[in-house]
Amino acid sequence: MLLDAGARVTLIAPQLSPELERLVALWMLTHHARTYVAGDMAGFTLVFSACGDASLERNLADEARSRSIPLNVADAPELCDFHTPAVVRRGPLQIAISTSGASPAFAARIRRELGAQFGPEYEAVLNILRCARNHLRRNVGNREDRSRRLRALADSDLPELVRSHDTGAIDALLRRHIGASLRELVPLRAADDAPQPK
Repeated sequence: MLLDAGARVTLIAPQLSPELERLVALWMLTHHARTYVAGDMAGFTLVFSACGDASLERNLADEARSRSIPLNVADAPELCDFHTPAVVRRGPLQIAISTSGASPAFAARIRRELGAQFGPEYEAVLNILRCARNHLRRNVGNREDRSRRLRALADSDLPELVRSHDTGAIDALLRRHIGASLRELVPLRAADDAPQPK
């Protein structure tokens, strides 16, 4: 999440998981292959700890507070200045779940349940809704009419139709509410239309 937000991340750890090794190899984060040393957090804006060493985590909390740096310690809510939510992401849709540190494992469970409920089709649905909104802004001058049409489309069974890949029903729905077909709203890129090499 930090990398997605554009943060410059520094990781202090003697060993890395394969995914973290990949990020280091891609120069996406800085890695110091050692244990934490007092003073390492100087100059940082935010600190996360997931070391599992209770003594070190208490020292980190003391140092972070002395430097006015917000700290999050995995599985130690009493040492945290903030909590990170579990997040379900489907393109522009983001659903954040927080237990305020009471049970990150339960937040992860809820994330899995919501992830199953709001599947990958929701990214496509939001893309269609964005395009429909832009189309109506360009072609329908009456704001109330635009809002009514967009509410009707948002309240429709569009997610189910996208999930089932029923383009005929999607087109009919869009023509009824927006006055345009799926292809008119979400035109294919020229490269997608070009013949593919064999």
